[in-house]
Amino acid sequence: MYWNEEELDLIKDYPVYTDIINLKDGLIEQHKIIKEQIFDRFPEIFTEEYSTSLENFKWVMSIIWSRGHWMDEESMIPGIVPFADMMNHPTSPLKVKKWAEYFYEKKEESFQVFSKLEYEEGDQVWIDYGEKNDSEYLNYYGMAIEQNPHNFITFEISDEFLREIDIRGTKEAFMQNRRYNSRNFQIYHYFPPLELLLAIRILCLDSDIDPSKALNSDLHCNVQHEIRTYKTLIRMFGYESSNRHDIDEDTMLLEKGELNRRKRLAIQYRRAQNKLLKHFLQKLCSAEEYLMKNCERGTEAILWIENPWNSLGLKK
Repeated sequence: MYWNEEELDLIKDYPVYTDIINLKDGLIEQHKIIKEQIFDRFPEIFTEEYSTSLENFKWVMSIIWSRGHWMDEESMIPGIVPFADMMNHPTSPLKVKKWAEYFYEKKEESFQVFSKLEYEEGDQVWIDYGEKNDSEYLNYYGMAIEQNPHNFITFEISDEFLREIDIRGTKEAFMQNRRYNSRNFQIYHYFPPLELLLAIRILCLDSDIDPSKALNSDLHCNVQHEIRTYKTLIRMFGYESSNRHDIDEDTMLLEKGELNRRKRLAIQYRRAQNKLLKHFLQKLCSAEEYLMKNCERGTEAILWIENPWNSLGLKK
């Protein structure tokens, strides 16, 4: 919420940019409403001794978001717990072996932290903030996570691509009638979501093919069409990747150590996004290569790739 324009410009083409702008605008609107309905109505309570400025309101909300614990999950009431609010989530979670757990005991009205592992004096006590993506960590906690297993990139099928599609309206109507997602997708580390595969399979069908008759019970056509689908995905994500910041250049910027904290976080965030995109594109190329080498296996080859355990092991 404290980002300036120069810092935001580093992540302008990434989803977190919109998240940060929406958060900042939302805080301004919230403060305006509270000021009109509470602060201004009770000046005898909210005197100069209690700062009701927008900047102070931002500070209060940042403390609640970054340090608060949910005391009652049913009512979603956050609370600040002394000492417990000092425990952090690690920036390199895959390297951490010891984790502490915590919960609020409603009956005893106590906040409890425990671990099944022994700690040495001076050991850092880490807790898990939950299954959050990089945008959430950056926006609410001011953190950049290395190799976040819950991170994803968002992808939208472009209008430029859709304009190339034959009988686009018919295909989109088919997907809409069956409530298939046809535009926006979340992409994780290893394999395209089935809904994205399904959308591209349908959009790549020849104009004289009825989608309802082309797709079999496994929601695909044949190996040749599946290869065409993957070639299309590679073209789309290759174009997306070519318009992103260079990973090596961002690494060099980080190694120079000349950035302020938020600029450093911004570049760490966008580098992680671009690494994920690059890794995903490599998996697509490996899947296409596998299909072309094993096209004689037919449906069996397609289903082998769709198995997440197999797709994880595809040649990088």
